[in-house]
Amino acid sequence: MKRLGLFFFVFLLALPSPALAQDDTAQQVAEGFIAALNVRDFQGMAEFFSPEAKGQLLTPVGLTEATGGTEVGEGFRSIFGGASSFGIAEPEIEPVGTKLHLFYKFRVVFEDQAYHGEQHVYVRLEDGLISSIDMLCSGIFPVER
Repeated sequence: MKRLGLFFFVFLLALPSPALAQDDTAQQVAEGFIAALNVRDFQGMAEFFSPEAKGQLLTPVGLTEATGGTEVGEGFRSIFGGASSFGIAEPEIEPVGTKLHLFYKFRVVFEDQAYHGEQHVYVRLEDGLISSIDMLCSGIFPVER
């Protein structure tokens, strides 16, 4: 009987938040964030964040912590800003509890070498803006020629 109760508890935790699932604003904010990243508009990314937003960006190089959209944008600039080419493929957005999960693959070119990777991003929204962001990057891997 305890197992059945535990199963239902875990099942309920896995259900999408009705507030997020029905909130077009959250979807638009997530899509706007991905679109700004896709064109590497790091300053434009700041529009999607509250001024006191907290960010944690984890890459194989280390953890970058940021406060506010400008600092978060600069964190992404440190990863992709020096690339000669960058593009996002296969973006997905889905609610997970009280957060949105953003997933995308990317292709980036540094010094004539193409690389690929992927990122998982979890954002929390308050009043139509991102109030927290946690990003995990797979790292970049050379594209075989």
